[in-house]
Amino acid sequence: MPTARPIARRTAAASPAAALAMAALLALAGCARDGRDWSSAQDADTQEAYEAFLAKHPQSEFAPQAKARAAQLVEERDWSVATQADSPESYRKFVEQHPDGKWTQEARIRVENFNVMTASAPEGPPAAAGATTPAVAAATTPAMPLAPAAASAVRAPGAASPGAAAGAAATNRAAAPGEHRVQLGAFSSVAKAEAEWARVRARFAPLNSLEPRITAVQTAAGRLFRLQAAGLPAAADAKALCDTLKAGGQACLYVPPK
Repeated sequence: MPTARPIARRTAAASPAAALAMAALLALAGCARDGRDWSSAQDADTQEAYEAFLAKHPQSEFAPQAKARAAQLVEERDWSVATQADSPESYRKFVEQHPDGKWTQEARIRVENFNVMTASAPEGPPAAAGATTPAVAAATTPAMPLAPAAASAVRAPGAASPGAAAGAAATNRAAAPGEHRVQLGAFSSVAKAEAEWARVRARFAPLNSLEPRITAVQTAAGRLFRLQAAGLPAAADAKALCDTLKAGGQACLYVPPK
């Protein structure tokens, strides 16, 4: 019968291998639980589910994905709150909460739109608007060519083109009586407004039949250039167009006749 000492020596010799095997089994079990919990979190797809997963598996290989998705869901929730309120304050709060988010630039544009729409100062006269921006307007190359109406609308007064004067007048003139418009943005320069018109016109076919307006306005924040689409026969048409643009993620405000 073996003595106690040889048995102890054999047990001690076997223990490192046993420990490694046990560690491997525990790791496999942990991975299995990790995978199951990750699948459950994805099935629930809620902020709470991902945060619970992170609390349970902070070092998981799925942790970065869980963090990213939780943050995305928070931003989606906050954006929904901001758009339901649809006020300058709600969009400013969203920007503070998500300075680098998916909809942050959209929120900034909407704040700027509200600022311009509520500004008490009148639109700048054609000469003043042209005098401050000819170099920028002339040097800008949009992301894609503008329609003839858009190209003429953003030329500076005095440009070599035969239609320059007419284009400047169309750009800066006041709204015609009974004219319904939609505002697509307010920008710090003609060039930015011009590029935005090219972008949105390429995305939304209903804008192809409308005439762009880029008008200057003086606000407390400084001189801005607002981009509007004109030529809508009735308020219902303008509001329907805004609904279509908003559904596609484009900022839009209805501008009634003055």
